[in-house]
Amino acid sequence: MAALEKSYQLKMKQFVKIKARLDKQYEAAFEEDNDDLMSEIEAKIIALKEPESFDKKEIYVNDSTIEALTLCAESSPSGLAVVRDEASGLLAIFEQAARTHERSIYLEGYNAKRTSYTIRRIGRDDVVLPQLFINMLGGIQPDMLRGMIQSALCGKMNDGFLERVLQMSVYPESKKRTLTDFKVSPEAEQSIIRVYSVLAQLDTPHDPFAFKFDHVAQAKWTKWSEEALRDEQNSSKELLSYHAKRTEHCAKLALIFHLIDEASKSSINSVFNPNLKISVESLNRAMIWMRYLRSHAYRIIESAKCANTEQSPASILLRHLPDLDGQFTKSQLSTKGWKNFKTSEQRNEAVEVLLRHGYIKEARIFVDSSTKDVKGYIIHPDFIQK
Repeated sequence: MAALEKSYQLKMKQFVKIKARLDKQYEAAFEEDNDDLMSEIEAKIIALKEPESFDKKEIYVNDSTIEALTLCAESSPSGLAVVRDEASGLLAIFEQAARTHERSIYLEGYNAKRTSYTIRRIGRDDVVLPQLFINMLGGIQPDMLRGMIQSALCGKMNDGFLERVLQMSVYPESKKRTLTDFKVSPEAEQSIIRVYSVLAQLDTPHDPFAFKFDHVAQAKWTKWSEEALRDEQNSSKELLSYHAKRTEHCAKLALIFHLIDEASKSSINSVFNPNLKISVESLNRAMIWMRYLRSHAYRIIESAKCANTEQSPASILLRHLPDLDGQFTKSQLSTKGWKNFKTSEQRNEAVEVLLRHGYIKEARIFVDSSTKDVKGYIIHPDFIQK
């Protein structure tokens, strides 16, 4: 709220300045009895819109009916976040026969298309939104997500909702908890608040900025997107829709990193005018995040296929990939003696899963000091190091 208030004050200051200048110009035209100039200035004054007060905007909601949510979105054309500490309750709503339409509204909002969205209901006033932007933020237990994943994989609810959920989701590893007591750095906290305060000035939904890569970033983006398209073509059926959204996802992440960098360099007391060229540094960060998020998306998908995913053969092999020196054979795996990894069926299942998702690739390799190559598997470079 403080960020919005600061943004509103800056916009109001700029509005008053422009209005005063036009008023002075109008008075001068009146003194000169210049009717044409007076009409021109008068048109500019009429077209000048006073900034909307910050207290009229909704930034996020925790819980609401879909009808109330769309009314909130009407007052916040720049976007609205639905924040749920436990998202399972919201997902359960989508399964209710009388409320399945709400899922489609969330899908429309996530697409963030710059087109109007009209809602008509008998007994209620029409709601016409110039554009509908909705994001979701929250956590969920893996068991609660498993049903949605399985429904999507078997084609029952394969409407793209799962792929959108996967884009920024992470699946933390189970580790021993340790208690900590660290105070949040006041400098870091103030830095974050300042960045958000500056970014709040970008509230121009009907007159958006147009960003593009600089020439170095564009060349790297073109090469990366071609590789991403090849990954999509070679993807398994269950991950095809996820891969299809990765190029757009990467570009959006690069823009976010760019805006954060620009905001951190901008004064909170001046109008924010970011550089419209996205640098290769921002793109590099986005690509690193894409690798990280892809590994978690694969883990989340696999979690739906095993009652105890942490102990599934594929998860066990995945955890041990850094220990295998970049390559291995099935014969070598048979000597490891890992729990739930002792039968040939378990090892074959694990290898098949990791092959399907791109963690490993089948190849002819040389083992130890042998001069004869054998059938084996090369590990993807992203998963060689611990």
